[in-house]
Amino acid sequence: MIDMQIRKAVITAGGRNQRNLPMQTLFDQEGVERSVLSLVVREAARAGLARQAEQIEKTIEPLVDVKNPEQVAYEHYLQGEVALLHGENDKAIQLFSLSDQEKSTPFSMEGLARAYQQSGNMKLAVSQYERFLTSTDHGLLWEPQQRWIAAHYTLAADDMAMGNPAKARAALDPLLALWKDADPDLPLRKQAFALSERLR
Repeated sequence: MIDMQIRKAVITAGGRNQRNLPMQTLFDQEGVERSVLSLVVREAARAGLARQAEQIEKTIEPLVDVKNPEQVAYEHYLQGEVALLHGENDKAIQLFSLSDQEKSTPFSMEGLARAYQQSGNMKLAVSQYERFLTSTDHGLLWEPQQRWIAAHYTLAADDMAMGNPAKARAALDPLLALWKDADPDLPLRKQAFALSERLR
């Protein structure tokens, strides 16, 4: 079973002449509307469901309001997720960068960091993860919070691999503090505490 990480949704009715992307009525911290379909395709891509993510993304594309910068940026973000899923790292980096320039969000920042990571460019991945984690719009307490949590571990592991144990410890400590009383069987928690032991 796949956790789609969708906690709230609003069903919207659209007529045959509808031209705009169906939107949920919830807003993010910057007041940007989020599409239910966009949330679904994002999580399908993250879960490795390539065919399903592509089908949903193709459904969304003609509904995007090209005059709405938030919708255009989010469409580029979704295309970046699909490209990354196919191992098209350079294309994913280009799309995430475009999305981030059009409307920077925790999703675009983390997506770009992950794309650099997957491409093997650890230096740029570290820089982008640091940008994401130090941003005031990091997404904690709403949809991107899982990415914020995982980013601490990835950044710490990268810093350690690059010979920067002090930076690795600084990246990892907030996660360890947050999860000190969490379920001990959580895989990421196990990885984080194992990395902490290696940093001693």
